[in-house]
Order: sequence, then C-alpha cells, then structure tokens
Amino acid sequence: MFLVAILDYWICARRRWSAGSVPPGGTTACYSGVAPFEHRSGSSVGSRSRDRANKGSKTLFHLAAISAIRMAGELKAYYERKVAAGKHKMSVMSSMRNKLILRLFACVRNNRCYQKNYVHALA
Repeated sequence: MFLVAILDYWICARRRWSAGSVPPGGTTACYSGVAPFEHRSGSSVGSRSRDRANKGSKTLFHLAAISAIRMAGELKAYYERKVAAGKHKMSVMSSMRNKLILRLFACVRNNRCYQKNYVHALA
C-alpha cells in the first residue's frame, strides 16, 4: 500500500509523461537522488547522490526502505548482510531505495503485481 502511495505521488509530480508511458526505473532513481554516481576528485574516490534531487520522493523511498528493514523479508536480510560485511548503513539504505524503485517500476512497466517468487515466462 505504501508503494502505491509513492507511485501516485510520482504520477502527480511528473505530469509530462505521455498517456500510458512510464519512465525506466533508472531515470526515476536518478531524479530521486538515489542512483549511485561514482565521484572522483584527484586521489579520492567515492559515490555521491544527485544534489538537485526531488527531496519529496527521496523521503518517501527512504521511509519505504526503513519499513522494509523493520519487516522480516529479503530486504531486511540484505540490509543485515551488507552491514555485517562492513558497509555503512546509509550506503546500504541508498541501495535499498534504488532496489525498491527498480522493482516498483518493473511491476508497473509489466502491468503486474509484485510476486516474491516470480518465475519468468521463458524460464
């Protein structure tokens, strides 16, 4: 239900989509400031998010990631595994936000509901 609210927010925020078209998840992740970009400046290498991100959608996806961590499931296991491996918590949260966006827009693009154990038709 929470992801439906996020999608409604996005559709209202991005009125310039033509009827029936949905942008790729990567475009949405970039617009939300969630997509990772490599940042190189001399000898320092890291990653950073987009400075001019849509703060409202980034907040909604952050809240969805926090909810996913609190609930038992594969995203919680992913979070715990990455933190145990030594990753920073906010870095893992950012990758979880990106995963949520990509999954949400894949379901919208394919016009189907999310299925935990999805099997592709060609498999």
